[in-house]
Amino acid sequence: FGDELIGRLRRPWPDLKVLVLTGHGEVLDREAPAWWRSEARLTKPFQIQALRDTVAALVADQPARPDAALV
Repeated sequence: FGDELIGRLRRPWPDLKVLVLTGHGEVLDREAPAWWRSEARLTKPFQIQALRDTVAALVADQPARPDAALV
C-alpha cells in the first residue's frame, strides 16, 4: 500500500518527494485520504508530457498539479 510505503520512506528522509502513479485514482478521489490529497499524482493512463511536467515540478520544488494532463 502506497501510503504505508511513503510513510516508511519519509521517516529517514522527511523531505522525500513522491509521485504516486495509480490506476485507481477515481477510488482515491472519492475516498480522499489525506495522503492522496497531499502528494503529486498521476492517474493511469496519462500522457508522457504529464509525467515530464510533474517530475519537473517536483525537481524544481514547485507544487505539482494532480492529474494535469490526462488522456
